[in-house]
Amino acid sequence: MNWRQQVAVFFGTFAAAWGGLWAFFQVSEYFGHPVLKNSGYLGYGMYGLIATNIGFIVLLWRRGKAQDPSEEAGRHEYSGEGLAKALVKQFHEMAECHDFQTILRIGVPLSRALWLEGQYATRVAVGKVVEEAAARLGNGRLYVDFRLN
Repeated sequence: MNWRQQVAVFFGTFAAAWGGLWAFFQVSEYFGHPVLKNSGYLGYGMYGLIATNIGFIVLLWRRGKAQDPSEEAGRHEYSGEGLAKALVKQFHEMAECHDFQTILRIGVPLSRALWLEGQYATRVAVGKVVEEAAARLGNGRLYVDFRLN
C-alpha cells in the first residue's frame, strides 16, 4: 500500500469513528436517552477522546490483521512441481504395467497443456514414455502428432 492509500485509510478510519459515534449520540437522544445532555465542553472533549480511541483501535486491529503470520503462511506461489512429479511417476507406473493404450490416450493431449503451463521438463519426461508406448504398439503416427504439439 503506498503512502497516499495509508493516509486515506488513516483519515477515513477516524472520520468513520467520529461519524459513527456522533450517529450513536444522535440516535440515543432521539430515543430519549441523551448521552451528552448538559455536559457542555467536557462532553465534547469526552466525545473526541472516545472517537479517537476507537479510531486507533480499528487501525491497530487492521494492522495486526494485515501482518497475521497464519495468513502469510497460507499464501505461497504454486509452481506445479508436485503435480509434475506425480504425472511422471504415474506415466512410468503405467508403462511398467504395459498400459500403453492409456498412456497414448492421456499423454498426447496432455502435451499441449504442459507446454502452455511452462512445464517443459515434465513434457519431455512424459513424451519419452509416450514415445516408448507408441513404439510398443507400433503407432508411429501418434508419436509424430505428439511431437508437433
